[in-house]
Order: sequence, then structure tokens, then C-alpha cells
Amino acid sequence: MHKIRGKRKEDPTLRSKLDTLVAKIAKETDGEKKKTLEQARAEILDELFKRNVGVYGAINLRTDGRQAVVAFRREPSNGTKRWFSYELEKDSNGIFQVQDVNGH
Repeated sequence: MHKIRGKRKEDPTLRSKLDTLVAKIAKETDGEKKKTLEQARAEILDELFKRNVGVYGAINLRTDGRQAVVAFRREPSNGTKRWFSYELEKDSNGIFQVQDVNGH
């Protein structure tokens, strides 16, 4: 995290790293390598969610217990999409995994 005027600023590479990890996880067949990639993804998500909770104006979580959508509303923005979201689905271990990212 970078600091600007006392506020935390999101590392701009985190979202692209997350997208790359999601793609690698989907393709990985080795269980241990997949577990390592999933841990790296969890760390990035933790960092993104910490930042988003502190900066975005609204957070919406919807789930049916198997699938979930977490949506973040940006404060007034300069022509960018107002909402972005993460779609998650439980894996075979019952842990939510990112399936899709929208609005970046």
C-alpha cells in the first residue's frame, strides 16, 4: 500500500495480479502448486478488500450459500463505471473462489 495525504492508496498492479492468478489457478493441475496460488490470491483479495472498505461508498454482498457477489460502489468518479464486482463460487473445499471480475 502507498500513502497519499494520510489515506491508503491501492497498489495499481493488484487487480491485474489477481486476474492472472485466477487464470493460473483454473489451469493448474498440481494440487500443491494450486494451493500456493490460491494462498497468493487470498492475500491479494484481503488487501483489496481492506482498501475498498476504507474508500468506497457502498459495499453489497449477496449469496445463496454456494455463490456470492461482492459489489463496491465508487465514490463520484471521473467517467469510470460506478460499480465493480467480484463473483465467487465455493470450491470442493467449501471456500469461496473468485470466478469473475466486472467493472474494472
